[in-house]
Amino acid sequence: MEISPDITNLSEAVKRSMCLSGISESELNVWAEQIVCIVGPSAVGKHSLCHKIIKYRPKQYHLLGPTTTRLCTLDDIKCNKYISVTQAAFESMLMRKEFLYWRITSDGSYGIEKRRIRTATIERKKILLTFRSIGALAFKTIMPRVTVLEMRCPISVLLERIKARSRFRPDEWKSRIEVATEELHFNGLLYEKYSRSSEDQWFQIDNEEYEPPISKKTVESALSILDNIG
Repeated sequence: MEISPDITNLSEAVKRSMCLSGISESELNVWAEQIVCIVGPSAVGKHSLCHKIIKYRPKQYHLLGPTTTRLCTLDDIKCNKYISVTQAAFESMLMRKEFLYWRITSDGSYGIEKRRIRTATIERKKILLTFRSIGALAFKTIMPRVTVLEMRCPISVLLERIKARSRFRPDEWKSRIEVATEELHFNGLLYEKYSRSSEDQWFQIDNEEYEPPISKKTVESALSILDNIG
């Protein structure tokens, strides 16, 4: 995986993964205020943080897992981490322009449904979305006011977490760490771009401990940021 350091050109490219059909400017502005992007490489603790936020702020936040063709476990589906569909169903939804954002990776296809965002905003709950670098850039490009919590973690800790995940084979560990290293670097560039004023709404939080998967300090930092921005 190669990530271009040319953020401006990349911003234009990722727009092709966003579909604004059927969305008014006023509705997009509402979504920008309601969406919180939790960003970081695989195994950094994105979903663990989301579940802690919901545990402590159940009436305020809702995790909106992507619709995906990847192989999902029952736990993934029960905890709203993913909505599992077939490749044919995904392609049909894509043709009907049902996704606000979609991405096709080696693990499968992923999409964020407009319908589910509308439902959450009607319920007046803020929406937690988890992304890797490109997803965060896509949302920031289309909705500059969207809030981003970027999670960071030492590579040594990420490696131990990746090794502990049964779905990752030993021959995948090296490539996963290489991708994570690139993502952390690229996220740093995005932070430099989007943290120049309080209006940019891009924040960094550290999750440096191996056990538990998400530290108390990390959760407290995230809740403090979210409470302050309202």
